[in-house]
Amino acid sequence: MTTSEPNPRRWIILAAMALCMFIATVDNTVMTVGLATTQEKLDASNAQLQWAMDAYTLAFASLLFTAGLLGDRFGRRRVLIGGLCLFLVASLVGAWSSGPLQLIGWRALMGVGAAVIPGCTMAVIAGAFPASERTRAIGLWSTAAGASASPSARSSAGGCLACSGGDRYCWSTYRSWSSPWR
Repeated sequence: MTTSEPNPRRWIILAAMALCMFIATVDNTVMTVGLATTQEKLDASNAQLQWAMDAYTLAFASLLFTAGLLGDRFGRRRVLIGGLCLFLVASLVGAWSSGPLQLIGWRALMGVGAAVIPGCTMAVIAGAFPASERTRAIGLWSTAAGASASPSARSSAGGCLACSGGDRYCWSTYRSWSSPWR
């Protein structure tokens, strides 16, 4: 493939990057669906629930620019894979939190991993698409982020995950969202 030929897998790459962005953005707010259950099962105070919600957002928003710089310095693919692995591990381990402080810590670590996703996925898309298709690709990518931020997507995803599989999944939307394949 020469530099003038577009990447033949660019649409698959776009779908993967949009999925990454969707997951990072929806995880920002999906926990709201199961707050009452999380409070009951983890014996969390209102302040602890607020921190569990905001730990992810705070880490995510605080590290966006830094994560973009890391992608520029060490390679966007390497940093993206590292961030996704951190996000996955923190999500899986956080799903088994036995108390509110553990949940807050794992949610913050998930935010650190998720912070690399916007900048690195945008850079991957920019590298995979020729200039003539880049605007459409970025528009589709940003649609995934916008769709995940909508209340209906958040409620649908959280509700389906929280109520699928009986009581095993219903103790917490967070636990269900973090590991739906259990």
